[in-house]
Amino acid sequence: MLFSLEDFYPQTPAFLEVVSLYQVVWGGNSEPMNSSIQFFLRQAAYPEWRGILARDTTGTVLGFALGSRAEAGQWWFEHLLGRVQLEQTWCLVELAVLGSARRKGVAQALHDALLKTVVQPKVALSTQINNTAALEFYRKNGYTTLLESVVFTAGLTPYTILGKDLVFEARLEKYK
Repeated sequence: MLFSLEDFYPQTPAFLEVVSLYQVVWGGNSEPMNSSIQFFLRQAAYPEWRGILARDTTGTVLGFALGSRAEAGQWWFEHLLGRVQLEQTWCLVELAVLGSARRKGVAQALHDALLKTVVQPKVALSTQINNTAALEFYRKNGYTTLLESVVFTAGLTPYTILGKDLVFEARLEKYK
């Protein structure tokens, strides 16, 4: 599958394309579009934020990834405070790919391009405990479990918190 990667920012038309894809990928997300836009705008205001998307040759957005430095005051950071060490950690907030573009290298390309620019020594993320495809993908990419069965919202599926040490990984690359 041919695709290209590009950065996206809140002030670009691609921003709304990404928010729309977010709604589609998460099963017709029950959040109104405006709520999703506000979520993305909050994320984009965090330090070291970066968003990247993949487009096919027709211009269709196939997937996206985004994240920022985790720090005190952010919802995710505060929710996990005291349970996992998140200082000097970059958070992979979203990685989503259209169903028709999965298992074709899109997620891997987005993941790798996004992490290439991370300056923090560690990266962490959360994914639902029943999202076996995501868990398999992240474990294949060197992530380990930091916490299991974290409930962010009562009544919804719990999450697994995963992380990896980018400094250690970079050192290993030198010996390959």
